[in-house]
Amino acid sequence: MKTILVILTSFLLATSALAQLGVNSYLATTGSGKTTSASCVSVTFVLSGFTGTIGNASISNLTFILPVYSAYQSGAGQRLNPIPYSVSSGTLIITEVK
Repeated sequence: MKTILVILTSFLLATSALAQLGVNSYLATTGSGKTTSASCVSVTFVLSGFTGTIGNASISNLTFILPVYSAYQSGAGQRLNPIPYSVSSGTLIITEVK
């Protein structure tokens, strides 16, 4: 049930941005040395029982939604650099908005 809720939440976050910007959602696989795409306006990490790292933060068995936004406003502004992450266990769904 928790996984279904996480997937639906991720889908709702992605569809709110579909009208204007490109959206890419994917399930992160286990491993290290991975990064999100460069030049995103926002990246949303949906965690369910997740253990691993996001950026420089170590996370252990947590379930929550972590949005990361740039200073992008109506076509002008900065975009995000790639964000490093690793997955040891649990579920991590990443939604990138470009």
